[in-house]
Amino acid sequence: MKSEYKRDINGNYLVLYENEEPDTSSYQMRMLVGNSIPSILKCRVQGVDGQFMVCYDITSKQSLLSLYEEKKMGYEDLQMILGGFVQVMEDMSEYLLNPCRLVLKPEYMYVDVEKRQIYFCYLPGWDGKLSQSFHQLTEYFVRTLDYGDTNGIVLAYELHKATLQENYNLGEI
Repeated sequence: MKSEYKRDINGNYLVLYENEEPDTSSYQMRMLVGNSIPSILKCRVQGVDGQFMVCYDITSKQSLLSLYEEKKMGYEDLQMILGGFVQVMEDMSEYLLNPCRLVLKPEYMYVDVEKRQIYFCYLPGWDGKLSQSFHQLTEYFVRTLDYGDTNGIVLAYELHKATLQENYNLGEI
């Protein structure tokens, strides 16, 4: 997946390029573009010269990747991220969106630092395996931990350990 950042007079945007023309009449695309889903980044779909892109509004937000480059992740940070994950799963269920289209990569997860709220990219053309993506996210948690925060260490390692099980149930975790 190719991505870039754009800025205009109205704000900052993350642009993800689709390899194929998205089905703009699909239920998921209409739900995503036509509604304001609280924990999913607002977006619009554009086509230019045969190339299709999904533009996410990331104004006043930082990606997890950039936020935790310098700073280490602690227990409260993990609680915020996991609470946001539970919330986005509930929001997607309410709008009948397929959870496998959620992009669980730190560079595509955004935090409003003032509100301490996390937002996710939902990409209808994305075909991720949710359990595998969540496991990779727990590996990221372990790598960026503040190893002075005992509660954070316990939470991150327990999550990571649980995702190592074959056919683990994300709902139980």
